[in-house]
Amino acid sequence: MSTAIPAAPALGGLLGRIMPTELAIRRLFVWAGVPLLICSIVFPLHLQDRLPYNILPSLPISFFLILSAIAIRGVAVLRRTPFDWILFSLVGLTILSTIHGTLMLNRMFYEIETISILLNMFNMWFVFRAMYAFTVIDAQSASRALLFWLLLVITLCTVIGILQSVGPFQNDMVNFAYRIGVGESSIKAGASEITGVRTTSVFSGPNIFGFVNLIGCSILVGVAMAFKQKLRELHGVIILMGLGLFSYANLNSQSRLTFVFAAVLGIVFLVYLIRVAKWRALLTSAVMFVLMGIGTVILTTGGGYEYMTNIFSTGVQKDVSYQVRVMGLQKVADVANDIPILGVGQDGYSLMLFGKGDFYSKANGAGDNGLVMSYFLLGIPGVIHLFFLIYVCYRAVKSLKTEDRIFISTIKSATWLVFWLFVITIPYAVRFQKFETFSYWLLLFGVVFGLLSLQEQRDRRLGELGLTSDEMKAV
Repeated sequence: MSTAIPAAPALGGLLGRIMPTELAIRRLFVWAGVPLLICSIVFPLHLQDRLPYNILPSLPISFFLILSAIAIRGVAVLRRTPFDWILFSLVGLTILSTIHGTLMLNRMFYEIETISILLNMFNMWFVFRAMYAFTVIDAQSASRALLFWLLLVITLCTVIGILQSVGPFQNDMVNFAYRIGVGESSIKAGASEITGVRTTSVFSGPNIFGFVNLIGCSILVGVAMAFKQKLRELHGVIILMGLGLFSYANLNSQSRLTFVFAAVLGIVFLVYLIRVAKWRALLTSAVMFVLMGIGTVILTTGGGYEYMTNIFSTGVQKDVSYQVRVMGLQKVADVANDIPILGVGQDGYSLMLFGKGDFYSKANGAGDNGLVMSYFLLGIPGVIHLFFLIYVCYRAVKSLKTEDRIFISTIKSATWLVFWLFVITIPYAVRFQKFETFSYWLLLFGVVFGLLSLQEQRDRRLGELGLTSDEMKAV
């Protein structure tokens, strides 16, 4: 007689049909967790005012999602990546810079403010790790969910921004954005008195609103480029309609360079259609592009866009935006000789054009230049850190193998465009140092490094068997 323990009977009948599989649970977790993470970043609901040290709600939410991911997938979601060392070194440099500012520059930093800044740096790390964990759990679902929900949320913010300047519900949209968004008084007041009223949607400034719209444009064009020969005329129309919506929002925010970059992305899309010889899609898209250009000319000549168009009448030298940046750079130059070792340290106003405080506070905002801001906050090590961050992420995207899988191709194409968008805007905007914008980089590269980790583990296992990934495909 056999002494083996009998196997448990399989679930059958109605119960077997309604019980979700492990794969279904993983996908549900990813598709529910990704929008929760994105919404906690974009729509904080002023919860930071009720949390200790003014931490953003995305910190506890991302931490909860990481713990949940460990329960589902185990410690595999905690594998280290090169990007982890980038973020940890940023925390270390910030601590050293604060000590240097206190001891060597005689600056005064409030303990609560410093703790808040450090906690929000950990917030960056948790957001990255949460997106990495989603990818390890289900790479395909994480890639698709991220692009889908990012586009949906950005489109919603774009519509809110448009309705703040057009239609009968302008005041309602402004108040609604103030209640759910990350901006404070800037949402209600526009940019400032010297630049005129400019829509901000749920963000803390019109230029950030314009930059987020550019991220939406980059994702749209990146997804289209990944489809290659599968692209159809309808796809071209949808892409151009999306670009038109984001461009119109940038027009209303009067963010000039972001509007120009949106037009450049449209041209990139048209050139891509020529390269893949999609002539009918090219003809349809080109007609829409021309109509959008005509509409832009009509709108800007109708009045209400003086901030955006006055550069043509006053010239660059007398442009308000240009003057603000030049004055900021001059103020950094005044203190530059004192701060090369570790910068001035960071307080609550360092990233703003807010000059009140001690001698070094006059250079706050650093002329809205990303490279100068790194030098201002962290000295020469900060500049090196920024270049190293860019290099590590560049290598990551370049190393990612698409393997003829559409979900990898789409995330790689979209990330490439967003990568170059961040890099190109360094000279005239602070994007890496602000969580409000850097969070989009963290989300996309969380997926990229997750995919790289999975590919490296697979290649390592195949190497132990004496196979390559190409040989495995052939089998």
